Amino acid sequence: MKYSCSVICDIGIVRKNNEDNFYINGIYRENVSERHIEYSCEIVNNSIVAGVFDGMGGEADGELASLEAAKRLVAYQNKDFSSISSDYVVETNDAICQMMDTLGKGRMGSTMAIVEILGNVFSLCNIGDSPVYLFREGCLEQLSTDHNEAQNLYEMGLISKDEVKTNKHKNCLTQHLGIYEDEVIIEPFVSANNELKVGDIIMICSDGLTDMVSDVVISRILEQNESVSELAQDLMTTALENGGRDNVTVMLVKVQE
Repeated sequence: MKYSCSVICDIGIVRKNNEDNFYINGIYRENVSERHIEYSCEIVNNSIVAGVFDGMGGEADGELASLEAAKRLVAYQNKDFSSISSDYVVETNDAICQMMDTLGKGRMGSTMAIVEILGNVFSLCNIGDSPVYLFREGCLEQLSTDHNEAQNLYEMGLISKDEVKTNKHKNCLTQHLGIYEDEVIIEPFVSANNELKVGDIIMICSDGLTDMVSDVVISRILEQNESVSELAQDLMTTALENGGRDNVTVMLVKVQE
């Protein structure tokens, strides 16, 4: 199998620092002072581990948490997916909690959205509200589950699915990396052994994209006959033109013939 991959991570228009990070087969944003970074690659007959991390905490703490989450994934590059969704989550959560204790500046944390691709099969796990989408034959579907209060209200039948993304509680996370074990038991959403087809695009992003660009517009952009790097740039440009109120990270992985 051949895959085209592209990721762009940008500070946005409003924020003073970039708390987002990403990971793709050992590459991540090592310099947290970078306001903008792009990376593209072609991967043939090899496994892929890709992820996006949205840091929380303000000042330098948010980007330290997301950096910790990204760089710790290196050790899990060639391990089975179950170790990412279990061992990695525990190890990384503990490390961020230890960082909070050491820094003594308050809370910090990070979302996590990770995809592993082996041949034509992919698995995903996520914590928080950085979504994973599959774009197939003109249809965009979110495969991950958001861990926030708005999603809880939907699951209880108190709001409709269409209201989840506009509900005032959508930014109140119920799960993230950086939670002490006596507070909440972290339970990542996991979906394993999903089939991929030629032409499919997996999109992993931070909510800085989806808060600025609707699913309808994202679909319209992804159906264009462009390279993944051009598609990623189109998505980023649209998010920034629509306000860029948060850091924006968009990662695309397309299955080629």
